[in-house]
Formats: sequence, C-alpha cells, structure tokens
Amino acid sequence: MLAVAGASAQKKLAATDSIIVAGLVKQPFVITSTQVQQQAVQDLGDIVIRNHAGEYKSTEKNVKAASLLPLMQAAVPNLSSPRLYSECYFVMEATDGYRVVFSWNEIFNTAVGKQLWLIVEANGKRWNELPDRMLLLCTADNNTGRRHVKSLSRIVLKRVGDE
Repeated sequence: MLAVAGASAQKKLAATDSIIVAGLVKQPFVITSTQVQQQAVQDLGDIVIRNHAGEYKSTEKNVKAASLLPLMQAAVPNLSSPRLYSECYFVMEATDGYRVVFSWNEIFNTAVGKQLWLIVEANGKRWNELPDRMLLLCTADNNTGRRHVKSLSRIVLKRVGDE
C-alpha cells in the first residue's frame, strides 16, 4: 500500500523543447530541439543509471545523443577577465525545480564537457516520443543518476560569491 502511495506522489515532468541559457552570460540565448537534432548524433549504447550510493536505478537502452558542448560555446561569461571564469558554475534546472551544478572549467576545460549529452533517442523512442526531453546525461559520472536531468529547461551561469 505504501508503494502505491509513493508512486502516485511522484509528479510528471513537463517535457521541454528548448533550454534557456541565462545568468552571467554576455548574451542570453535559447537552445532549441531543432539545434539539438542538427548536431552529430553518437550511439552511446546502454547506459546504467545509478543513484548517489552507486545503487542500480535503471538502464537507458540503445541511447543516441547529441553533445551539449558545441551548443554551450555561446555561454561566454560577462566578466572583465577570463581569469574570473574559474569562479563560475552552471546550474542545470529541470521543469520540476531539480538542479545540478557543473563548473565552467569542468565543462570547458576537462573531458567532462565532452561527455555531456542531450538524449535524442532511448529505449526505442525517438526524440518527440521521449517523455522527459530535454534529457541531460553526463557519462563521465560514476553515479550517473546524480546529474541525470530530466526535462532540462534552464541553464544559468552564476559566479561564486554572487549568490
């Protein structure tokens, strides 16, 4: 009985077809589903999703994805010196308010940025059939569920100390 009550308490996420990129960027912009679908698509195979403790949650099967990195190139911090970029971080936010963080350096100065994906096909469903689109996944993470953002709607650039 408790399992049924818990399942009904989960709210359904609103699917998104665009992502607003704002905050401390020189020029806010929108990443559209058309832009994502125009990117080169990589076949990632099956991706195991693990929670914060490393426990199995689910498996996304036959995943095909587009890299978020080229779409983020326009997210240039509006700061007086590139030296200050190291104080910046991106908050990735879902339609239900779930948020995760990536530092500016993590995305643009490490291999992590090359492993940030927007899913365009999974579990036999194409882009427009995915209930949680825009779906962000970081394959560099050991526990992929921690930064697996369903229905990504906003990416906000912030600077440490400006909270």
